[in-house]
Amino acid sequence: MDPGFILSDESNLQMALGVTEQQDIIPPTTKSLRQRRCGHCLLQQPMRSKHCQTCQHCVRRYDHHCPWIENCVGERNHRWFVLYLAAQLLVLLWGLHIAWSVIHNNTHCGPHS
Repeated sequence: MDPGFILSDESNLQMALGVTEQQDIIPPTTKSLRQRRCGHCLLQQPMRSKHCQTCQHCVRRYDHHCPWIENCVGERNHRWFVLYLAAQLLVLLWGLHIAWSVIHNNTHCGPHS
């Protein structure tokens, strides 16, 4: 899943994020957003974006590169990553419950009972 990679063409980026549909609703601002250039891929980076050394892409609202999902966690997949962590927590708790049940039953129902 695309974590919010910064594309080289600004119009493609607006189409990918669905900005063109909202341009009629949101009035244009006179302030220009401060952007900088990435030192690696030389693209314009919006604020809170960062270049990932593992993926070799610039990512909007970059959080980190997760080896478990083999992808960056960024603007477009942060919610899915939190859901993934919640599912992992549920599986861990379920496994601990099963292990506790087995250990607890083996101690109360020994071989001599």
